[in-house]
Amino acid sequence: MNLWIRSILAFSLFIFSFTQEAFARRIWQENGVPLATGTGWEVMECIIDDESGAGGKGGNLIVFWHEGEYPLERLYAQSVDISGNIRWAPGGVEVSSRSGRQYSAVAVPDLAGGCLVFWMDHQGTNEQIYGQHLDSSGNRLWGTAGMAVCPYSGNQLLPNAVSDGSGGAVVAWIDDRNDIGNEDSDIYAQRITKQGTRLYPADGSLVCYATTPESYPYMLSDGSGGVFICWRTSGYTELIDIYAQKLNAEGIIQWGVYGAAVCTASEYQGDPAIAHGASGKYWVAWEDHRSGDTEIYMQSLSPSGVSLWAANGQSIGGYSDHAFSPSMVSDGAGGAFVSYRAERWGSTGLYLRHIRDTGALLFHDDMPVYEGPGLTGVWAGPDARPAGMVKDGHGGCFMVWPLDDNVDPQCYVQHISSRYRKSYGGSGMPVTATTVPQNYSLIVQNGMKKAVVAWQDWWRRVYPDIYAQRFMVQPPLSGVVPLLLE
Repeated sequence: MNLWIRSILAFSLFIFSFTQEAFARRIWQENGVPLATGTGWEVMECIIDDESGAGGKGGNLIVFWHEGEYPLERLYAQSVDISGNIRWAPGGVEVSSRSGRQYSAVAVPDLAGGCLVFWMDHQGTNEQIYGQHLDSSGNRLWGTAGMAVCPYSGNQLLPNAVSDGSGGAVVAWIDDRNDIGNEDSDIYAQRITKQGTRLYPADGSLVCYATTPESYPYMLSDGSGGVFICWRTSGYTELIDIYAQKLNAEGIIQWGVYGAAVCTASEYQGDPAIAHGASGKYWVAWEDHRSGDTEIYMQSLSPSGVSLWAANGQSIGGYSDHAFSPSMVSDGAGGAFVSYRAERWGSTGLYLRHIRDTGALLFHDDMPVYEGPGLTGVWAGPDARPAGMVKDGHGGCFMVWPLDDNVDPQCYVQHISSRYRKSYGGSGMPVTATTVPQNYSLIVQNGMKKAVVAWQDWWRRVYPDIYAQRFMVQPPLSGVVPLLLE
């Protein structure tokens, strides 16, 4: 091939590569890797990256589920490497030898290839929060039963946890110890080292001293052993508001005894979603009913808990109606992606917004990720959101959602690039090549432009199993031009 022809071909391929969508594919076997295929119920709980890979990402995956039916639900875990190979015992390892119910699990990496996992444990009349430390081989390091996060004997519900940056975790939960008949549930927190030592007061630190009930705590690490916690007030009133609090590394509240008011507008505000902003700031998005319709509002909080936008936030919706249940992730540059379910022009869909650190909306209308029937909730700990989201490490994000056509529900995945291109076609790609029913999908980032999805798979039609798949995005025609120029 002469030099002139090679030059034209190379230039054409160069231009073509910038006009095509990125090449996206499933990495593991087409129908996913089976993690749990027992003879009974196996229900998804949570999934994490153990952060053992280069740069603390792209490591092995640890997936949790519970087996059995009420009231004997036992928690199990399995580790799978980036090639899709099972690392722990076939069928998973049992997290605790305690009898009774073990469910609503959350986990964080221990920064040594293992993890700390916390769950609701029901024995007798009350729920308690228990924890366990699994090492990189799946061995139980806090005894066979695990340990109580809080020795108080009252009800402790719906744990959430984040890494403390030192191999331990900060755990928060709903607690009824101060209830005097007015359903005054509070949020308590505890910091636990990977050796199982409690660093806050033994019974935990109270996050908010208000007498109104507080609901599920959403959490982010502050990078220095402390945490940002956000919640909505709860109860039987439509006047439900959004608050936030900051705890330092010793568990001492930083934003006053009642926390910082994120939104106290009239009517209902709920389903908060949170993400890191730039320079120690925090994003909060929520579902808001103040206008008589449902909209998505957002607020930026300073490191000291001061609202940086207009009081009670600002609407970020475009032309969509009835927007609700936001999910949110940082874009890695101080801004955030927010997704939500909404209605527009008679159709229901899943939409996306990208917000800069300054509050600027990067496109004038909601970006449609999926439009059509069948959107359902995605299992995400104690709450259901229309989509799970993670950042891709390169200015974009991955999303996963279930679609229920009343015949064979499927889970779909999509990647949105930093230039707002869809890598998996206009409506996303099924997580498997089959039409076997799937639900309860969860997603975690697993390296640059890579993510892992785990879900319940109903190929047996009677009981669900647990499967996982790894997805990646590559530039189009990666490596083709140099080959042709040889």
